[in-house]
Amino acid sequence: MNGHKSGRGTYYYVNGNFYQGEWRDDKKDGRGVYSYNTTGEKYEGEWKTGERNGRGIYYFAFGDTYNGQ
Repeated sequence: MNGHKSGRGTYYYVNGNFYQGEWRDDKKDGRGVYSYNTTGEKYEGEWKTGERNGRGIYYFAFGDTYNGQ
């Protein structure tokens, strides 16, 4: 759509991080997972206009998790 990411897909960043999920107008929007390759952390949940927004789970590098809004 006009050269913007839209729908479902996976995007790999140069630093090794990646996002797998829903896109709208070239921004993360909907459900998705962002994996931080550099730290081993991960966020799995809702996105809105490119930002974490709503319910999700954040997995910290040392095994702790945060589940909430």
